[in-house]
Amino acid sequence: MYCGACVKACHLAAIKVERTDVHHSDIPETHLSTQWKDLIDSLKTSVMNGVDRAVFRKTENLKAQKFMGIEPPCTDEEALAAVQEKINALMPALRSVKIRKLWETGSPENTAAAVKKKIEG
Repeated sequence: MYCGACVKACHLAAIKVERTDVHHSDIPETHLSTQWKDLIDSLKTSVMNGVDRAVFRKTENLKAQKFMGIEPPCTDEEALAAVQEKINALMPALRSVKIRKLWETGSPENTAAAVKKKIEG
């Protein structure tokens, strides 16, 4: 059985999990049996009937933050752009099967050299 965590963990969106069947114990006929059956069906279809009852509230800051004098951090757009540029430069190395294999089995020095080589050329 696949829980789907690998789908959320893969940064390349290379994994897809599709449930075609769900095995479970017998559901006794009670006043909640229909809801149980709907929830089990939702594992296959990803559609949950009658569950969207959440109430969303907008808040400025948490009361504790106001009380303690904590200011929320501001975003430095230049620093954010610089970090994104570094990440974009690293992505070809992360997509490389050879480098990922080296990452798992090789030495840190060899892996760092391979990543550096991939980024530079």
